[in-house]
Parts: sequence; C-alpha cells; structure tokens
Amino acid sequence: MKHVIVIGGGLVGLGTALQLARLHPGARIRLLEKEPKVGAHQSTHNSGVLHAGLYYKPGSLKARLAVSGIRLMTAFCQEHGVKHEICGKIVVATNDAEIARLHTLLERGTQNGLRDLRWLSQDELSEIEPHAAGVAAVRVPEEGIVDYAGVCVAMQRVLVRSDVEVMTGMRTSSSTVPVCTVTVWRSLPGCSGRPAFCPFAESTISSSLRHRGW
Repeated sequence: MKHVIVIGGGLVGLGTALQLARLHPGARIRLLEKEPKVGAHQSTHNSGVLHAGLYYKPGSLKARLAVSGIRLMTAFCQEHGVKHEICGKIVVATNDAEIARLHTLLERGTQNGLRDLRWLSQDELSEIEPHAAGVAAVRVPEEGIVDYAGVCVAMQRVLVRSDVEVMTGMRTSSSTVPVCTVTVWRSLPGCSGRPAFCPFAESTISSSLRHRGW
C-alpha cells in the first residue's frame, strides 16, 4: 500500500489530495493543515475570480492550465452545489493607443481556445455596460466568480468520503525525503504567541514515500 502525506490544506493541497485519491484509490492519504480549518489563507482571501486564460502566452503551461482549469472548476461547482456564476467580463480599451493591445488579447484568447470571444465597438460596449468608458472592448463570456471557501469545504467533504484523512490543527515542523519523517505539532488554544517548536508535539508520523511509480 502506498502512503502519502499532503502538507497544506489550501486549494493546491486539497486538489492534490483529490487527484491522488482518484488515481490511487487503495493508497493511504493524509492531508495536514496547521489551521483549525482548510482554506484559511490565500485560497479564500482573494477576488474570487474564475480566470479563463485570456492573457497568457498561447501554448504555455499557464494558458493550458487556465483554460482547462476553469472548466474543471465550473464542473466541480455544478456537481457539488458550490455557489458560482459564469457572468463573463469585458476588457476595455480606454483610448486608441490601447486598441492594438486589445487585438493582441483577442488573438491570444482565440489561440488558447476560449469560446465565443467577441469584439465590441464603442456603441456595443455602451449597450452592455453603460458605466464603462472606452473606445472598444473584448467580451469574455467564460469568465466568472466563485465562492472559494465553498470550494474548499466541498473538496474536504469529497476527500473524507474517499477515506482521505483531513487533519486540521496539525503543524509540520520538518521533513526529509525520500524516506520521510514528518514531525507534527498539534496547535493548542492559547499557543498562537508561543514558538513553533514549543513542547506539545503530539506525534511523529513516519512514512516511506516512493516517488517513482506515482
């Protein structure tokens, strides 16, 4: 049996644990998060935008991940009842000097595989968004907004159903690989101002991580 410890319960850690559970249903997986709940930091403290991949260089890894990622995230939200809205967005050229750059963005989005991109004249822009002042715009219908806190909770729920141990309040102090000894500190009430290595270590988890074959 494979044993895996995922350190960090933000969107990246939760998503990594989900994919590992899907690819290796027989593995024993633990996710460790130092905070009392998952997604306590940047994962839920952001603008809540679902980025479609308009700006990234065509063919780049960032572009491919953005385009596929927004579609996977939208499907996940629909399946698990997470609040989201594919409301689209408008990218505006405020003067003639920005027209060329706007054409470049339209071309990039098209090459990246974004659907139903549309060039808007000044009059069309005013019809859609009368409060936006510009000479032209590009409409990006696939962009949206999402409740990332809800996403984190839904991911945790799926992990628990998949027999992944999600352990909150567990601080990792050190580790070595490929034979991994992880020292974990149980965060106790009232200890936030004390040093990270104060004497309330709850356990030391030892796990042999095999990087080949995964």
